[in-house]
Amino acid sequence: MKPRSPLSGFLLRVLLWAPVCFVAWYFLAETLLVPVRWLSELFLLEFFPYAVSAIEQQGISYELVTPYKSSLLANYLPGQPVGLITFSIEALKYCYGTPLYAAMTLAVANKIKLRIGWLLIGIVALIPFQCWGVVTEALVTLSFKLGNGVAAELGLSRLVRETLALSYQLGYLILPPLVPILLWGGLNRQFLNLLAPNLQKVKSQS
Repeated sequence: MKPRSPLSGFLLRVLLWAPVCFVAWYFLAETLLVPVRWLSELFLLEFFPYAVSAIEQQGISYELVTPYKSSLLANYLPGQPVGLITFSIEALKYCYGTPLYAAMTLAVANKIKLRIGWLLIGIVALIPFQCWGVVTEALVTLSFKLGNGVAAELGLSRLVRETLALSYQLGYLILPPLVPILLWGGLNRQFLNLLAPNLQKVKSQS
């Protein structure tokens, strides 16, 4: 009987760990989103204080409070009460890389202390990339989705707005699945060499 390859064994362990990690992530999501909210708010208040005045966490969602009045909204009708514009962001969609990274890390045949250490490092390292999604969605919402009045108050050039739109797509579609894999690969190079010995031979010959 042909022995199982290290790669197939690793993939099997990832499949076994993935449901456990995603369930744990779902129940811990509200807590895990606290540092993401804190860092996103810190960035927005530092660089865009005229656009966002606060971020309040509501479970697994963020409520962003702006200094702009609702009379700037495209759907505002004369005579309606005037208050500050707020909008919500579903932050969890930027954070599913955390359980993915956790499953891959726990599937590596290392000592449990080392796996837990890499796990904690990865969770912290992923936070800035998760903030990328939150921040760019906030600015895209203000620039494109709340009407010309809010966009004019924001005062961003067309080039900056188009760059924000591209950055939002990057943070929503590419970074959440890609960064955890790259981070895991960077922290587990020795194990990667074990999984792909032929790749190591090619590197040594080049």
